[in-house]
Amino acid sequence: TRKPSIPTPDIDFSKDYVGLIALGQKNTGGYAIRIAEMRNVDHEMVVYLQQPKPSKYATMALTTPFVLFKFKKQEGVPSFIVRNAQ
Repeated sequence: TRKPSIPTPDIDFSKDYVGLIALGQKNTGGYAIRIAEMRNVDHEMVVYLQQPKPSKYATMALTTPFVLFKFKKQEGVPSFIVRNAQ
């Protein structure tokens, strides 16, 4: 258990979706993933990501970078397009 605990976000599953984007397992630390922008375009959620390059000094441990986010429900089944931010 983490002390102090991280506040639990309010999610109303009748109004919100939860999304997860993961980079998979990496051999070292220093990797990250961030959402730069999210847009609804023609009933598709377009998610623009920032993936900073790891510095040359990183921990030698397996890591699994991810980002978890919520967004408002829309009509139909959500569809994602993931692009790198410029």
